[in-house]
Amino acid sequence: MTELPLANQVLARVDFDAPTDGNYERPDTEAKLDTANLITSKVALEPEIEAVTGALHKVVLDIDLPVTVLPSSTPGHHHLFIDKPMTWPTYKRLLDALADAGLIESGYRSASVERKYTAVRLPWVKKAEPVPATPDTHDNLESF
Repeated sequence: MTELPLANQVLARVDFDAPTDGNYERPDTEAKLDTANLITSKVALEPEIEAVTGALHKVVLDIDLPVTVLPSSTPGHHHLFIDKPMTWPTYKRLLDALADAGLIESGYRSASVERKYTAVRLPWVKKAEPVPATPDTHDNLESF
């Protein structure tokens, strides 16, 4: 069986071959993995949890542009590249929305806004290893 790109997402089924005016009928029922043909943004929650938190979503987008995702030097972190030119004011609004949604760090947004561009390390440039802390010389003195 194929591994899903996101765990714990609600799966659904829609008839892509049904006559349509370009808009597919919204699937109203969840589907099991063996019959599903859609993965939704909705996180599968226990009803009592959803009653408290409301519906939760993870980003699932149909992007009609070339994208590249590369791992960063920090394990579990990535760099996303989207091949779509835009003006600085438009890009800044995107950065603001991404930071507000918690998809990028607010400090990264702030630094980028200050310098008027975003930047990430090239894939072959790794972060320097942290220098181990040296014990304070006072800690090495023997007690008298």
